[in-house]
Amino acid sequence: MCINQQDVDEVTSQVKQMGRIYATARGVIIWLGDADGSTSEAYNMIESLYAVLEAAQSPGRPLWEAPLKTLRHHGFPGPRDSRWPMFDALLRRRWYSRTWILQEVALNDNVVLQCGQYSCEWVKLASIVLAMTSDSNERAIVDLAISSAFKVAQVNMREYFDTPSELLDLLSTTLVSAVSDPRDKVYAIVGLSDDRDKFIEMIDYKKSVADVYLDVAEYYLTHGVLDLLNFAGDHAWYNERSLPSWVPDWSNSTKPFTFITRPKIGNSVQLSHPLLSADRRKLTVEALRVDNVSAGGRRLPLSFSERQLSVVPMVYWLSQWQHLAQRAAKHPTGEGMIEIFARTLIADSRPELDAKATLATFKAHQALWRTVLDFSADRLTDGNVDSDIFAFHERMRWICRKRSFFVTPKGYMGLGPWLLRPGDEIWRFCGAQTPFALRRKGKQYELIGEVFVYGLMGNQSPDDGEALQNIELI
Repeated sequence: MCINQQDVDEVTSQVKQMGRIYATARGVIIWLGDADGSTSEAYNMIESLYAVLEAAQSPGRPLWEAPLKTLRHHGFPGPRDSRWPMFDALLRRRWYSRTWILQEVALNDNVVLQCGQYSCEWVKLASIVLAMTSDSNERAIVDLAISSAFKVAQVNMREYFDTPSELLDLLSTTLVSAVSDPRDKVYAIVGLSDDRDKFIEMIDYKKSVADVYLDVAEYYLTHGVLDLLNFAGDHAWYNERSLPSWVPDWSNSTKPFTFITRPKIGNSVQLSHPLLSADRRKLTVEALRVDNVSAGGRRLPLSFSERQLSVVPMVYWLSQWQHLAQRAAKHPTGEGMIEIFARTLIADSRPELDAKATLATFKAHQALWRTVLDFSADRLTDGNVDSDIFAFHERMRWICRKRSFFVTPKGYMGLGPWLLRPGDEIWRFCGAQTPFALRRKGKQYELIGEVFVYGLMGNQSPDDGEALQNIELI
């Protein structure tokens, strides 16, 4: 198939059919490029690892669900195996980072992964990647490379994960995927979405990038899906500067991931229906003002890469955050400030700890934090610290990157957008899962971004008797 990329009408017409083309093809061949010196060993490793998964599989369970101990028993290699760099190199091929490739693997059952003269079934590599990402220690083997491959595999195997596939879900899954045309962040995955009928006719390459992103925002917000706002704000990472603050810029892959696990789409959460102005520049939402930002902690330098976030610089700025957190005499929930600080550093995201709302759990959290703070090595690894401490540290790095720590006059503390500053206000929107930071602009507000505030997440709500009010976002 060949599309004349210079003919806008032809491109628009053909892109609308891409999903059907991949779904009805007899097979799909993924071309990774020419082979190099590591390709042969990488493909041999795929076959051997897949054989391990088959040997370790439990009856009636997916291949990738075998526990690490069982995989090891059947010969799954350790993190220092000399073959991992070859496998890693295969996963760093440019193909994995592209958004358009999702249709190649998700809509057809006969997909082959080809690199030079070497080939294998895509399902084999997908199963291996999913098995590796089920354990935090194994995930460190290939570090960033596997994250892109995991996203592709997860979309490919979404029926096993009961993963929803509305367009907004797919947009959140593909935040780090690349496109050459920013409009394709939306158009490349419309054909995969369960609600494609709502968006397929919106595909039009005569539209500007801003109009495409406004189309998506308008549809979901006017249908009561306020979780779209979690992907907006924090204009430090925006490419499309003409967008209103409440419209997500899907073209930017450098923003931090959101505090929500996944958007909630459905009648059960349509508690509020924001109103859009005729020119689509202003959004009126029903909201409750909670507090404001009184002070913020030092920000981690943006020049630090993921691998440079070692313990020593982290201790420097986290110690200042902790000092700021302890200035408040009491938290509105009545719980201990240090325990809440520890939970804030990981956005309360350790399920095995979250399930136990007891003082012992809080102190276990605090112990993990203190161990990390006192650790003197330049870099924590899964080989030189307890696995729980390593997992806590890695989660903390991931949550805190590109975010600001703040405290409020009422005693709350939280993590917010990079551009957050004292004087910004904390609001709850009716129907949203998180609070948001807003900046007053006369009688209107700019959406600065989502915030994590312990005591105000999900169904948690302040009991201060304040009334909901309609406010206008620009």
